Amino acid sequence: MTDDERIAELEAELAELRETVEDQQYKIQYLAADADLDAVEATCPHCGEGEFVTDSGISWKRVQCAACGHSEYV
Repeated sequence: MTDDERIAELEAELAELRETVEDQQYKIQYLAADADLDAVEATCPHCGEGEFVTDSGISWKRVQCAACGHSEYV
């Protein structure tokens, strides 16, 4: 394997890891909003400003950003 091939492989792996970390950060924000934890700031990862409000039914729970309206079921 040449140096250029190894560099390309590492760059692809790094991009994949960054995407995984970003996805996990989003999930942590949604779960923190649902759990109402003071230790974790539950701001919307999409707009970066809004706080989450929760809504629930018999078999579902949802967090929604008050600023941009983005919502996720948790």
